[in-house]
Amino acid sequence: MKRILALTLALMFVFCLTGCKDSKTNKKNSVDIEYYAKLGQMPENEITLGTKPEEVKTILDKRVNESDDSHEHGGYNVIEGENNVLIEEGAYDYYYKKAEPENGVGYIISYGEAFGFKTGEIIVEMEEALKTYDVKKEKATESNAFFFIGDYNNAQVLKIEFEKNTVLFLFENNALCATAIYRNDF
Repeated sequence: MKRILALTLALMFVFCLTGCKDSKTNKKNSVDIEYYAKLGQMPENEITLGTKPEEVKTILDKRVNESDDSHEHGGYNVIEGENNVLIEEGAYDYYYKKAEPENGVGYIISYGEAFGFKTGEIIVEMEEALKTYDVKKEKATESNAFFFIGDYNNAQVLKIEFEKNTVLFLFENNALCATAIYRNDF
């Protein structure tokens, strides 16, 4: 009887240990990045690449009007540069070519959650989560992270290129600080 009880307890102990895993070491991203890259969109935002500037402004105006919390969406700013126009909306930036507004937004940047990843995620963990894609790791430069306002010496990017669009994750001091999706012809 004691042997049966001991065997039962031992089996229960083994099954209990089998169910305990460290979720941080097995982190997987459940967002299909390739699917959203083909759409030209971040899943957390309805604005897509190619959206006309006036339509972006209409969507942003609607967000402000529908917001229950006036601090949640504080409106947007339009900043014209020499070649591009920036529509700046809190956690998102939208760029389009000044000479080609009919082509719509060509670059979307998120400073919050994007593709299921939150700011502050560690680069090594994201490399593991993205290993099913052809990820290129590069030093951040003005050409691949022009929107970054920081020290390029402490910044890196993980880039996943698809047929028409590219997804880029920007890290400062190995922590995710911004995510971008852009048209390859932008």
